[in-house]
Amino acid sequence: MVDVTIIKALEENVFKKNDFLRTDNYEIRIRPDGTRKLIDALDRTFSQRINFKGMNNQWYRILQYNARDFSQFLRGKRKKIESTHQCFYYHIVLFIKKGFVRSEVVKDKHHFYVNE
Repeated sequence: MVDVTIIKALEENVFKKNDFLRTDNYEIRIRPDGTRKLIDALDRTFSQRINFKGMNNQWYRILQYNARDFSQFLRGKRKKIESTHQCFYYHIVLFIKKGFVRSEVVKDKHHFYVNE
């Protein structure tokens, strides 16, 4: 979502040339005014409402719900987690591959389970 927001802001000419600076080693950095514009654009994106699980929610709420469920799953307080979005699915798989989640985690079409 962040990358799409940045691309959209660039396409809509939200930033001006003076919102950036070039360092001595030719790196491009964003200035404080540009940072404020970026934060405003991200705030607009995360405040957008979408239909999620039959309810009309803002993106930031959906991310909070999924992060909470994921942390409970990783701590063993939840036996099942629904992979509701591709980015969460990717992170769950990554955690399993890196060994951060017990190996007895199994996946069906839309859920991850802990085998007992």
